[in-house]
Amino acid sequence: MPNRIPEALIDQVRQQNDIVKVISDHVILKKVGKNFQGLCPFHRERKPSFVVSPDRQIFHCFGCGVGGNVFNFIMSHEKVAFPEAVRSLAQRAGIPLPTFEPTDEGFKEAKERDELYELNKMAADYYHRLLLNTPEALDYLKGRQISSQTIDKFSLGYASSSWNDLTQYLAKSGAAMKLAQKGGLISARQGKVGHYDYFRSRIIFPIFDIQDRIIGFGGRALDDSLPKYLNSPQTLIYNKSGSLYGLNLAKDSIRSKNCVIVVEGYTDVLMAHQEGITNAVASLGTSLTHGQIRLLKRYTEEALLIYDADAAGASATLRGFDLFIEQGMRARVVSLPAGSDPDDFIRKRGRGDLLALLDASQDLVDYRYNLARKRFDISTIDGKIGVVNDLLPSLAKLEDLIRQRDWIKRLAHGLALDEAILVTELKRVKWEGSISTGVMRLAEVKPIPEKRAEHDLLCLMLEESKVASQVQEELMAEDFTDPNCRRIVEAIFDLQSRNHKITPSKVMDHLKDPGLSQVISQLLMKRMEYPHKDKATRELIKRIRDRKLRERYEELQKDIEDLLKEGKPVDPQKSNQYNKLTRYFKGSGERHGH
Repeated sequence: MPNRIPEALIDQVRQQNDIVKVISDHVILKKVGKNFQGLCPFHRERKPSFVVSPDRQIFHCFGCGVGGNVFNFIMSHEKVAFPEAVRSLAQRAGIPLPTFEPTDEGFKEAKERDELYELNKMAADYYHRLLLNTPEALDYLKGRQISSQTIDKFSLGYASSSWNDLTQYLAKSGAAMKLAQKGGLISARQGKVGHYDYFRSRIIFPIFDIQDRIIGFGGRALDDSLPKYLNSPQTLIYNKSGSLYGLNLAKDSIRSKNCVIVVEGYTDVLMAHQEGITNAVASLGTSLTHGQIRLLKRYTEEALLIYDADAAGASATLRGFDLFIEQGMRARVVSLPAGSDPDDFIRKRGRGDLLALLDASQDLVDYRYNLARKRFDISTIDGKIGVVNDLLPSLAKLEDLIRQRDWIKRLAHGLALDEAILVTELKRVKWEGSISTGVMRLAEVKPIPEKRAEHDLLCLMLEESKVASQVQEELMAEDFTDPNCRRIVEAIFDLQSRNHKITPSKVMDHLKDPGLSQVISQLLMKRMEYPHKDKATRELIKRIRDRKLRERYEELQKDIEDLLKEGKPVDPQKSNQYNKLTRYFKGSGERHGH
C-alpha cells in the first residue's frame, strides 16, 4: 500500500530493527573492525564486498552498488515496495500498524493498483488464449522463428481486428469499464456511449515488473499499419521510463553473469532468450533513462548495448552515453552489420555469431569517439574542436581518473593537439560545465575536485546535525552541482525545517528513492575522514560558495576584455568588482578558486 503510515511509526520500526540482526537472517556476517562483512546476496562473488555499518545503520555492496538502510535491504531482498517492507519489519518487531479505512486515499490508491494488476492479468490471459486459437497470428510468430516455448514463457497474445472484443469480454466478466479505461486497455468512444479496444490487430507483449506482475502491454501490427508498435499509456502502475521488458525473466542471469544486454525491441529479447542468451532486456523502444539504468544497476555493473545498425540506433546509443557515466556503470557497444537488428541477426546468423559480436564489443567512449571523427573533419581546427567539444563534457564525468587521463592522451595524439591544453579544458568543464577554445587565463593549481568537495560536505551533513544546520545557513541546495547531492541536500534541509534529527537512514526514508539510498551508502562507506571537522566544514562550504564568485569573475573578465578591444570605457563599478575578486583569489591563495 502507498505510504500512509505515520512518520513517527516508520522511525519506531526502523529503530527497533537493528540492521545487522535483520541482514544476519539472510547473510553470514563477520565482524571486521567496526563494520560487518559478508558475501552479497544480490550478486555472485567469491570475496566479500558487502559491508554493514551498525553505527550508521546502513549497508553497501562495493561489488554491485546496492545499498541503503534496513528498509532498502528488505525491499531489494524480498522484491517488495516500501510500505510492504515497513509492514514486514513491524511484524518482525511486534509493532502494530494502523489499518486503512476505505475512505483513506492511500487505501483507495492501493486498492486501485491491485485491481489494475488483476485486470491486466485477465486481459493477458484473454489475449494469450486468442493467440493460440488464431492461425494467422501463430503463423506470423512461427514465420519469425519464435517457438511455442517462447510464446508461453513470455505469455504472448493476440488482439483481434474487432473494435470491441476485449471490451465485451471484460464487461461480461464484471470488470469496471472506468478502471479498464484508466489502465489503458480500452478507450472511450468520442461523442458516443461505450468503449473500444486500445489494441487491435496486433501481437501482444505483456510487460512485467520484477515481481512478475503485468503492468502494461506492447502491441506489434501484423501488417504495415502505423504505428508499427503501440505501447500502453502511462498508468498508475506503468511508467515506461522506469520499466524494462524481460527484466523479470533476465534478472537472475544478469546477476550471475554480472552483465546485461540491452536491446531495443520486444522480438530482440525473445530471440536472445530463445537462443540461451537470457540476460537480455529491452528499453521499450525508447532512449534509456536514468530510472532504467538505476534499475539495471541493482543487478550488474556492466551493460552491452545492441541497437539497430542505423542512424536512429546510433542516436539511441549516444543518448544513453552520459547516463551510464553519471550512474557509474560500465557500458560497451555491439556493432551490428548495416541493415541488421538483433532479431534479424540472430535468426539469420545464429547464437554463435552473436556471441562473437558481443566479445568484440567496444567501449562506449571509443564508440562515441569514432562517430565524432566521422562527423568532423579533423584536418581542420574547427573539426578538432568539434571532436573535443563532443567528448570532453562526458569525459569530465568519468570517476575513473586513470581511464580519463588515458583518453586525454589518446585525444591529444589522435587530433595532434597539445595534451596540456586538453587537460586545462577538462578542468574548465569540471568547474564550470563549459568549454572554451583557448587556454585558461589563470595559472593551474591542483584543486580538490568540485564534486569531491560536495560529496565530503554532504557526508559531514549526514553525520552531524550541526553541520547540516551550518550549511543551511550559508548555502542553498542549488549551490550543489551534482544532481544527486542536490536532491539529498534538499531532503536534509526539509527535515531540518521540521526539526528532525538528521541521520543517514532517516534521510533515506524521507527520499524514498533506492537509487539515492545507494548514493548515500556508497559515499558514507568511502568518505574521507577529517580529523578537524569544524575546519573541514568551513573550508568545504567556502570552496562550494566560491564557485559562484569564480563564475562572476570569469564573466567580468570577459566583459572587460571585450570592452577594451572595442575601445569602450569600462564601468567603474564593474572594474572595482573585478579588482576585488582578483585580490580575493590571490589573497586567499586560490587563484581562480583553486
